[in-house]
Amino acid sequence: QSLEELHQQLVSEALESHYMQSRLPVGRDRLVPVEICLTCAISASNDKLIVAFVRDNTDRLAAEEALRNSEEKWRSLAQNSPDHIYLLDTDLTFKYLNYPGQNVPMEQIIGQSVMIFIPPEAQADAQACFEHAISTGESSSYSSQFSANGETRYYESKVAAVRHQDATVALVVNSRDITY
Repeated sequence: QSLEELHQQLVSEALESHYMQSRLPVGRDRLVPVEICLTCAISASNDKLIVAFVRDNTDRLAAEEALRNSEEKWRSLAQNSPDHIYLLDTDLTFKYLNYPGQNVPMEQIIGQSVMIFIPPEAQADAQACFEHAISTGESSSYSSQFSANGETRYYESKVAAVRHQDATVALVVNSRDITY
């Protein structure tokens, strides 16, 4: 869309405002990424004016790239770990799991309480561990065992609080198979 067409649409009030991304030259050899917002305004003498707001997006784009890189590293670390790594909200509901175990599909785990996957004999210790991490922000651990297909596996689970502004907002759990 040309600037002239945008101008006509803004002045005729067919558009309330228009946003676009561009690069503006700064100095002789540098282009700066910007976001431009064009909007129509009425002056004191009732003239229609087009007002442009231009924001330098350099820092935001750099932060987005850093976040993408960090997420890629986390995803690679979690997906390639032999341990089960999962994120629980403070209601102990699965929000993330690097991979499911015991032939349970991922969609049957995410959104469920972690407690239904912990054997009854380990639930009291696990619950106390989760509550301790949530209330104090301190890491804790518990042990459990799972039996399936005639085989028993032993796990050590480390629980760490995810904190934001001095409050626990989630838990990260790393469950390691310690059978061997």
